[in-house]
Amino acid sequence: MSVRGIVLALSVPILTLAAGGARANLVQNGGFEVSGYAASNQFGSGFGGEGVSDWTAGGGYQVYFFYSTATSVSANSQWGEPQILSANFTPLAGGGNAFVGLDADSDYDSPLSQSISGLTVGKSYAVSFDWGGTQLTNRSGPTTEKVQVSLADGVTTQTHTTLTDSEPSQGFSGWQAQTFRFVATSSTETLSFLAQGTPNGLPPFVVLDNVSMTEVPEPAAWALMIVGLAGLGGAARVRRRKTPIAA
Repeated sequence: MSVRGIVLALSVPILTLAAGGARANLVQNGGFEVSGYAASNQFGSGFGGEGVSDWTAGGGYQVYFFYSTATSVSANSQWGEPQILSANFTPLAGGGNAFVGLDADSDYDSPLSQSISGLTVGKSYAVSFDWGGTQLTNRSGPTTEKVQVSLADGVTTQTHTTLTDSEPSQGFSGWQAQTFRFVATSSTETLSFLAQGTPNGLPPFVVLDNVSMTEVPEPAAWALMIVGLAGLGGAARVRRRKTPIAA
């Protein structure tokens, strides 16, 4: 077989894997951009139903929707006190116009959740998101924040928790990217996020954005891709050696 034939033969599985590598995000509205709200709002059962498409919030005062109508308009400008975020808070670059905030006081905390369908039992899935710890402007004193992420089928619950951040009064941790791996136990499960922090009575606050859930490629697929890439590299070297030097 010619070098060209080798390259083409090896390219087929690699291209196939690359096409499958752009795994579909099973989370709907993971950036919270689709909403019935025209401005920042609290949402959940306490305020006349859900206002952010595809997400369920377990109570009005626990979950906040932050929205900016343009890049020049801060989401904070949509609120009156006390829902304005600390002056140290900065929006997520490339995060779109919306994000949510979760009260992390255990006396008031409530999960933000979504039902995820299309799962394959036994398959691994990566749940990725951006989060940070901060405060509202009417609160003072140091706080801690973390996020508990769960996937539940009604019988079994899998849970992962981020590391705990400690913030000074009116501090902001900065946005942090996090990924956890879960194994599906049912074709439909509930993905949820619960903010946890200290102290109670002086509630810490968590911001969340860019949620995704994608299937993790099987090890065999990765092995095939590595072998294919190695073969392409070898074929290219053979081709370079056989290319005549122009006089």
